[in-house]
Amino acid sequence: MDLPNKGQHIGTYVLSRIVKWVKQWPNATVAPIHLVAYNDTDNMRRRNRLWERAGLVFDYEQAEKHSGTSRAMIAEKLVEVDTWRQNIRESSPLEAVAELLEGKEQLSWDLARTKQELGATRRELNKTVGNPILRMLHRVF
Repeated sequence: MDLPNKGQHIGTYVLSRIVKWVKQWPNATVAPIHLVAYNDTDNMRRRNRLWERAGLVFDYEQAEKHSGTSRAMIAEKLVEVDTWRQNIRESSPLEAVAELLEGKEQLSWDLARTKQELGATRRELNKTVGNPILRMLHRVF
């Protein structure tokens, strides 16, 4: 059953980084993972799908798959899932800081332009207030 993508794929991202790291030792045994009972059915299904897509096979304790234990396996059988790329972009700290500074610069330009427009609007308003006929038209319309 396909579930809607409700999250931002942060769990998928973290698990994919762990899988990539573990696969450096392809013959290492991946110890069983125990899933505890979970009452929220949607999140339980998303949790189970996360682990299963990474290649783990579970022996569930109930048909509803609320809890269970994965079978032991070797690391090379793990699967790196990359659906996180839909929502997450990796970048170096320097790239991230450069993007933030660029955004700050754009916001500074936008603020300066907005202040200029506000000043022009104030000047127009002052002209209207200083002229009784324009003030009357302003109130009527």
